[in-house]
This record gives sequence, C-alpha cells and structure tokens, in this order.
Amino acid sequence: MADEHLAIMIAWIEEGVEIVRERRRDLGEMPLTRPIKIARCAAWLYDGDRTDLAKAIAYAKTEPGHVVYSYPATVDDPKKMAMRDIIAGKPGAGASKRTVSKRRKGL
Repeated sequence: MADEHLAIMIAWIEEGVEIVRERRRDLGEMPLTRPIKIARCAAWLYDGDRTDLAKAIAYAKTEPGHVVYSYPATVDDPKKMAMRDIIAGKPGAGASKRTVSKRRKGL
C-alpha cells in the first residue's frame, strides 16, 4: 500500500440559477428561474499518496462544504467523477462511516 498512487480531488457545491423561460426584459419582466446545484472541483494532486490525502482532508475541513475524493491514478477523468459523486451525495475520504436513517432525519 505504500506505493499506492491516488488522484486526489476536492469538490464542493455552489448554488446557481437556471432560466426556465425568457420574458420581455424591455418591458421590465424578469425571466422565470429555478435554483440549481453546480458541482465544482479542484485537483489537489493527480499522483499522490496517503500522506497527501491526509493533508487534503485537513485542508477541506477548514473550508465549509468541501469534500475530498480519491481515485486510483489510472482513472481517465477524476474531476468528472468527483463532481458526479458530490452531486450524488456520496461521502468523501475521511468522512464518518456513521449514517442517519431516513426515519431519524424525518423523511
């Protein structure tokens, strides 16, 4: 495991707005919009190891909403995978394994 090479990504979600229907702006009508989630991702390292992963997790804990994902260095597009995982709500590296049931969440 000491020779394990990891692509380490830090991902987060930003709130955005999508235009659903255009309106007559020349008459002062605002377009109809809806809120959307936008996935953002930054590469920490494309060829890191466990110590680099620990440093990325420590950094992500200082930034609200940032999650660290690690993938084998051989994957084609780790940024795309991290953005897909953050939108899906998958826990990242260093996340607690404890989960709360839907019943306790009130869903």
